Amino acid sequence: MRRAVAWAFTGGAHLLPESVEAVEALVDRGVCVTAYISAAGEEVLRMYGLLDRVVRACSGDYPREVVFERDEGKSFPRAARVFRGLYEAVVVSPATQNTCAKIAYGIADSLVSTLASLSLKARVRLWVVPTDVKEVVAKMPLTVDRSLCTGCGSCPPAESCPQEALSWDGEVVRVNLLKCNGCGVCIPLCPKGSLSIGREVVVKPSSLNMEILEKIRDMPGVWVAKSPNEVVKAILG
Repeated sequence: MRRAVAWAFTGGAHLLPESVEAVEALVDRGVCVTAYISAAGEEVLRMYGLLDRVVRACSGDYPREVVFERDEGKSFPRAARVFRGLYEAVVVSPATQNTCAKIAYGIADSLVSTLASLSLKARVRLWVVPTDVKEVVAKMPLTVDRSLCTGCGSCPPAESCPQEALSWDGEVVRVNLLKCNGCGVCIPLCPKGSLSIGREVVVKPSSLNMEILEKIRDMPGVWVAKSPNEVVKAILG
């Protein structure tokens, strides 16, 4: 049987590019990866222009597959594959505070939290790569600098956006991130330079987040990693 891993994406932006790179690295080394993508994870992967990369890496012969939460109803049946001995490990990366809290308290009401819960019941090693465990500099998806967007009378970026993610209300341009796929077509079209991808912001962990993390560290069957690359090294040996 070919080696296989289940990799779950939540809606965290921190460590998201690194998680996609980790999945690609496993696939390149011959490991089959099933990507389990939460509803928020799908949105955020698209915003950062990473969704297509995950789909390419994880599409192919079974068990290479992409499982979207939107297709799984309320019972998340494909999460139960962990009981068939298909996966040597389940990875949740990036794991948001919301998902970490659900794992810590045994809540299984979403695709990823159900996958994590079932992996523990099936005695399949569960790797968790939590976000926001220390102060980090995170990068934003497409944003508008309001100090630069002063109104041009028309908006070339909005007129040219292939996803119709930008709208012009006669005064400023507005971004609908649920439509944006991070293609960047709009950025050089703004004469004022008001649009950008990758704007840096500082994110600080909360005390509650650290309490949840400590609870997860003490759970049997759960391994907490600092980075997706740490998980890849452990899996590949």
